[in-house]
Amino acid sequence: MFGGFWQDVRYGARMLLKSPSYTAIAIAALALSIGANTAVFSAVNTLLFRPLPLKDLDRLVFSVALREGFDPFGSSLLEFEAYRQRNHSFESIGVAMQRSFNLIGRGEPERIRGASIMADYLTTLGVKPVLGRSLTVGEDQPGGPAVALIGYGFWQKHFAGNTRVIGEKLNLEGRSYTVIGVMAPGFDLPAAAEIWVPLQTKIDSLPFTDRAIPGYEVVAKLRQGVTLKQADAESKSIARQLEQEFPQVRRGWSVKLIWLRQALLGDLAGRVNKALLALVGGVGFLLLISCANVANLQLARGIARTRELALRRALGASRRRLILQLLIESMLLALLGGAAGLLLAHWIVPLLAAINPIQGISLAGFFHNFKIDSRVLIFLIVSEIAIAMTLLVGGGLIARSFNRLQHVELGFRPDNLLTMKMILPASKYSEHRQRVAFVDQVLERVKILPGVLSAGTTTNIPLEREISYDSVFSVEGRPPINPNDVPITSHRLVSPDYLKTLGVTLIKGRLIDESDRAGKSPVVVVSEELARQAWPGEDPLGKRIKRVRPNQDFPWMTVIGVVKNVKEDLFNYRINRPVWYVPYAQLENNFPVNLVVRTNSDPASVTAAVRQAIHAVDPDQPVSNVMTMNENLAGVLVTERFSAILMSALAASGLLLAALGLYGVMAYSVSQRTAEIGVRVALGAQRIHVLQLILTQGAKLTLLGVAIGLAAAWGLTRLLAGLLFEVNATDPATFLSISLLLVSIALIACFLPARRALRVDPIIALRAE
Repeated sequence: MFGGFWQDVRYGARMLLKSPSYTAIAIAALALSIGANTAVFSAVNTLLFRPLPLKDLDRLVFSVALREGFDPFGSSLLEFEAYRQRNHSFESIGVAMQRSFNLIGRGEPERIRGASIMADYLTTLGVKPVLGRSLTVGEDQPGGPAVALIGYGFWQKHFAGNTRVIGEKLNLEGRSYTVIGVMAPGFDLPAAAEIWVPLQTKIDSLPFTDRAIPGYEVVAKLRQGVTLKQADAESKSIARQLEQEFPQVRRGWSVKLIWLRQALLGDLAGRVNKALLALVGGVGFLLLISCANVANLQLARGIARTRELALRRALGASRRRLILQLLIESMLLALLGGAAGLLLAHWIVPLLAAINPIQGISLAGFFHNFKIDSRVLIFLIVSEIAIAMTLLVGGGLIARSFNRLQHVELGFRPDNLLTMKMILPASKYSEHRQRVAFVDQVLERVKILPGVLSAGTTTNIPLEREISYDSVFSVEGRPPINPNDVPITSHRLVSPDYLKTLGVTLIKGRLIDESDRAGKSPVVVVSEELARQAWPGEDPLGKRIKRVRPNQDFPWMTVIGVVKNVKEDLFNYRINRPVWYVPYAQLENNFPVNLVVRTNSDPASVTAAVRQAIHAVDPDQPVSNVMTMNENLAGVLVTERFSAILMSALAASGLLLAALGLYGVMAYSVSQRTAEIGVRVALGAQRIHVLQLILTQGAKLTLLGVAIGLAAAWGLTRLLAGLLFEVNATDPATFLSISLLLVSIALIACFLPARRALRVDPIIALRAE
């Protein structure tokens, strides 16, 4: 039995080697399809399905506070307490606040990401320490002990994995904390935290303004049988109740529940899911093209083996043996294509990670009637072209959208900018004047460094993935037309020379300078969008505006300058959002200080010197998030870049497969019409007439496929509307250019077999027939 099998395997291998062109094209089609599907499904599995170190992940949700229904913020303790008391959809609920700690006493001062959490936070997520114990409710009370949980990586780095770490002391922000536990490997919620301390807050006893601050992350576990839609509706109802109860702080605010996995992807708008589904659809189309291609090749090859199979049948070979032989040949082809596809996927998957998320052979016709129905080939090739057309249009739209996003006006010059973050500890810089003095001394030292052109500080660098500060504002003499409107702006406290260092464009007025100090008249520089919203059609210079916060009174600020819109907010990158710049020295705050340095060459080259300048002012001050501005911007469009590259690659693959398929069909057609072409040439047909005959046949198939593909793309690309930026889902330019590209490539694919037809010798052709 196995002797006959291996004989068939060897014979099948010889037959494949006998037709190297056919074998190479079939393996290439299978490899491309299998490789692309394996790589994309690996990415999708990683992003959407891979287990995380959290219990009952399919029931964990994340609460996003929304201003005016679209502007995402953290949640407030006011909301958390309302959800905890009134929501019936949650089995448990927890809250955390992102923090960073200045760690001293263990080598060079270091800034460590961390969080203040309530004990229920870890319980809700279903995580426990691998060493020691978790927080208790008693430790989470005001005045409780200074205890801390540490991350697995932190434990390995700072304690070398010593199991006696429990009870060790950590100096965080000048306070001594006792280590009580080590969290499991990989766990770092929220926001890549490495240290967790108890929140130690009694919400009811907090001042109302503190309860209303949207600076917390709320996670919850749904009860069994409760859907996300039901929980979201109940949360929205509670948000409306809060708006009625506390209109002074809740007017214009809503809430949205999303799955925790979606939140971890930073996908608040749901674009990652849409992009991944589009990619899965794209590789699905590529799979269809590959199937059609291989089916075409098999059918075309089958007719070429008609005499061989008939002869073997006449010599006594049974139908079963012939079918087995053909199946073994197909199996060999599939194995070779699969192996090549896996190898290709092995190369592609790292590329996908760097930019971060099959086979069907028809044989039945060979054994009943060894004549190909040309309508089958026509159907397959037209289907390939139509699918390729749909893929190309989708890829073209996403590529154009990404190109538009890449060329969005940032409002500043990102080249040659170095950025770094400093968290000034309250234990050392408890007074604002101390913070201002520190900033002034650092800037004074940094500005005189070799290679430095200018330097400044801000509370947020543009488009950073950190907590962004915002402010509700009021315009003097202009109460909101709609009482429910809550005008809000990005809130940036900056030093003199910051705006010059950033490279903003001044439209009118002046920028903040050294004269704008504490004790002087409060001033502000506003963006075009803020000026448009606050004083439509008017000159904003000299007008007054102020920050609004419940139970706090802020001074009116006079507008001294207007700058072009700056992309400050990562989550609203696609729109122009208001922003104002207030002198750091004029408004008391405890925000982080971001140093921005412009150099005359590679900004990374001055990093060490800038660190030394900072430590010359304060040797214990940690410096973190050291990067160039271009490195910061590289992560802004990561989702869009992933989609654009993948969809473009899939579209190009589809185009290649469609061209190969059309070439195969036309080559088969030429071989079948050899005698006809010979007769035509013998009767006086010119070369141009023969060329026209072949190209016309290919053009008809191409145009039919393009027409069907256009209709399909017209309907399917509407599903991409949510992913596109300044590009219509039915953009005529994209549809026209893709149509011309596909027709051009198809005609080239038809021309190659046509050249073969031109070389037909009528005498040889007629004699062979």
